[in-house]
Amino acid sequence: MKLKKIAASIAAMAFAAGVVAKENDVGIFGTSGKGMGDHTFIDQNGAKADNIREVLKNVKMPAGFKIELYAVVPDARDMAMA
Repeated sequence: MKLKKIAASIAAMAFAAGVVAKENDVGIFGTSGKGMGDHTFIDQNGAKADNIREVLKNVKMPAGFKIELYAVVPDARDMAMA
């Protein structure tokens, strides 16, 4: 009788653990819906890129160093903080 209770308890815990694992399956990109499958072309020569290039002209750099726009990336701060 005691063995049946133990077996039933183990089965219930295993089932509950599976349900919890499925609920928490959010992946490394969270629940924002921005997964690896989303590929959107971002114009690198538009007005936003031109504005950034103008701002970068005013950044003072030590001799021998330069700064330039590498890529326009929407929500880059979100990616850096994640």
